[in-house]
Amino acid sequence: MIVRNTALVLAALSLAACSSDPAAPADAGTTPTDTGAVDSGSTPTDTGSTPTDTGSVTDAPAADVPVMRRCNVHGGEACFELPTVAVMANGGTGMPMVAPDFSCNLATVSTTTAALPIAGRVADFQTNAPVANATVDVFSGLNYLGAPVATATSNAMGMYTVTVPAGTMGPLSWRVRATDTLDTYLVNDTTDLTRAAVMGSNRNSVAATTAGLLAALLGQSRRDGTGIIAGNALDCQRRDLIGAIATISSTSSVGAGARPTFVPDAQVYYFSPTSGLPTSRNAATMTNVTSSNGLYLAIQVPPSTTATYYAQIWGFRTTAAVAMGAAGLSLLSETPVKVLPDVLVTVNNEALRAP
Repeated sequence: MIVRNTALVLAALSLAACSSDPAAPADAGTTPTDTGAVDSGSTPTDTGSTPTDTGSVTDAPAADVPVMRRCNVHGGEACFELPTVAVMANGGTGMPMVAPDFSCNLATVSTTTAALPIAGRVADFQTNAPVANATVDVFSGLNYLGAPVATATSNAMGMYTVTVPAGTMGPLSWRVRATDTLDTYLVNDTTDLTRAAVMGSNRNSVAATTAGLLAALLGQSRRDGTGIIAGNALDCQRRDLIGAIATISSTSSVGAGARPTFVPDAQVYYFSPTSGLPTSRNAATMTNVTSSNGLYLAIQVPPSTTATYYAQIWGFRTTAAVAMGAAGLSLLSETPVKVLPDVLVTVNNEALRAP
C-alpha cells in the first residue's frame, strides 16, 4: 500500500482548488522563492509572491530560461531535469541517507488459490472519522477501468470486509467511492494474496468539499477534465528514494532502455520534506527531485480510457553515472497506469525487478 496516501490526496486536492493558469511570474529575474522546501526546521517565510518555477536544467533566473523549457508552462519533457547527485535511500532515524537497494529478484506473481477476505477501515483522510456506506471496489492487476472482482460497503464505523475470489491475480488495485467525495484509486498494491486473510487494509475517502477549503500550493490550477497521478519512489526494501526524478510516459522504457515518450502538459512536482506537501521546482534547493519522502505529483495529465501511461522513476545509480550526464541515467521504476478525468490515482512505484 502506498506510503503517506493522506499527504498525496491532500496535495492533489490543494491543486484542484485553483481556477486559472498563471502567466509567467512578474519577478522572473529574481532568485526563485521556495515557500516550503528548505529543510531548515523553521517555518518558511511567506513573501506573498507566487512561487517561481523556472523548469530549467540549470539554476538560471527565469528571465534567462526559454519558455519552452519551463515545466510549469508546458510540462512533459520540460519537467525532466537531470539530477546533480546519485540516488540515495532514506535509511530512517539516525541513518537519513543510505545506498539504495536495486537488487530485487523477479517476484513470483501472487494469485489467490481460495477466496481471500481482506478487511480494513474507510476513514476521512483529513479528520480520520469513519466513512459509512462507502463503496470499496477491488480489481485484479491494472484492470481498474473494468468491473471489480469484489465489492464491499463500509458499516457505520467505516469497517469493511471484501472477499476476493480464488484465481485473482495481483497486484491489486482499489477504488473508494462515497457520497460527496472524489473517487480515489490505489494502483499496484502488492499484498501477499497467498495468505489466509488480510487485516488492516485501510482506505482513505476524500470529501469533495475539502477541495474548496485548501489553498493553491504551486501557483497552478488543475485544468478541468485532466487527471492527477501521485506516487512514491521506492527501492527494493521499500525505502523512499532521494534525488530521483519522475515522469509520465506514453510508452514503456523497460527492456529496450528507451527514453520516455513524454506526455505533453503533464507537470511533475515533488514533496517538501518539511511540510509534506508539493513545492515549486528549484534546482538550487533540490526541489526538482524527490526528497526524503520519495513523493511526487503529476498534474494536468491528459485522460484516456484506452491509452496506458507509465509512471516512471529515473536516477543516477552512482557518482560516476552522474558525470556521464543523460547517458548515465537509469530507469529505476515503471508502473502502468490508466488516467481518468478529474480522478486521483495513487501509485506504488516499487523498484524494477530483474530475472
